[in-house]
Amino acid sequence: MATFESVGLALQLVNNFHGLVRDMRDNTHGYKAAIEAGHGLAEIRAAMLADADQYLIRVEWVANIVSRNLGGVTAALSALGLAISEANSLKNTLAKVSSHTKAAALHTNADIHSEAAYILATVPDFERIF
Repeated sequence: MATFESVGLALQLVNNFHGLVRDMRDNTHGYKAAIEAGHGLAEIRAAMLADADQYLIRVEWVANIVSRNLGGVTAALSALGLAISEANSLKNTLAKVSSHTKAAALHTNADIHSEAAYILATVPDFERIF
């Protein structure tokens, strides 16, 4: 049965994943813009790797909260017409992309553009208001 607490956690899950998707896509556009603006490759590479680390931390943080409250969150998502499997699929995609970035060769403009293309092709492009 869904409770106020479990619905709140489910909504936080959705909001956190939407925020993470937004950040991943916006930051990726920023990496590309930084290349075009002539910023140093070492600076862009460092930003990409630091961002990837933070994305993985955020994914793990949400996953841990959901795991501790799985029954309630599953019921709440179901009440909202969503499935935990959809959340898990998105979690796995975002973690995979972040791990891919951490393992990528990011030493040339082409490397950065290639990884940016991968991120933008793999991370969903959710419609958003802001």
